[in-house]
Amino acid sequence: MVSKLVVVSAVILILIIAAGFLLYPHTSITKTTNNSLPANNSIQKSYKSPVEIFYQNLTTPFSDCDTKQSLSEREGCYITKALEKNDASICDYIILKEANYVYYSKRIECYARISNNLADPSICDKASNDSTLTDQKDKCYLQTVGRKLDSSICSNKISLQRNKDSCYQVIGSKTGNYEICNNIQDAHIKELCKEPLP
Repeated sequence: MVSKLVVVSAVILILIIAAGFLLYPHTSITKTTNNSLPANNSIQKSYKSPVEIFYQNLTTPFSDCDTKQSLSEREGCYITKALEKNDASICDYIILKEANYVYYSKRIECYARISNNLADPSICDKASNDSTLTDQKDKCYLQTVGRKLDSSICSNKISLQRNKDSCYQVIGSKTGNYEICNNIQDAHIKELCKEPLP
C-alpha cells in the first residue's frame, strides 16, 4: 500500500517536472560572471525619476533656483521668488505632484500664498482639477475669503461641502450676516458661524 503511494507520488513529481520543461523550453541555468552584470551604481545612475526628468528639462529665469541640489530647496526657492514678486506664474515652475505627496502639491501651496497676499481668489483657478488635490484647491480659495467676504467663492469655487461650510462660516462671522449661516450643513460649524470673528 505504502509502496504504491510512493510510486504514484514519484510519477506525479516526474510529470510536474516534465510539464515545467515543456512550458519553459528555453529556460536554462547558466553561470554568470560578475563582468556580465551591470554594477549597482551604474543602474542607479541611469535611472531618473519623473521629478528629475521634469526639472532636468526645465529652464527658468532663476538660475540660482535651478542649481539647487535638493528638490525641496529648489521648490522653496521658486516659492520665495513668487512671493517676492507676487507673481503666480513663477509657481508654474514647480512640479504639480511628487510621488511622496499624493494629496499635496507645492505648486498649489505657492498659488495659495500669492492669492492670499493679493486677496485674489482667481489665482486659485490655476490650480489643477486633479481629484486628489481638491481639498488643497478649496483651501486656496478659503485663504482669500476672509478678505474678500464674497459668498460666491463658497458656492461657485469650492467643491467639498466641509470647505463650503467653513467658507460660509468665515463670511457669516466676519460680516454679522447670519443669514448666510443657513447655507451650512454641519450643525457645529453652523453654530460657530453665529459667533463674531475679529
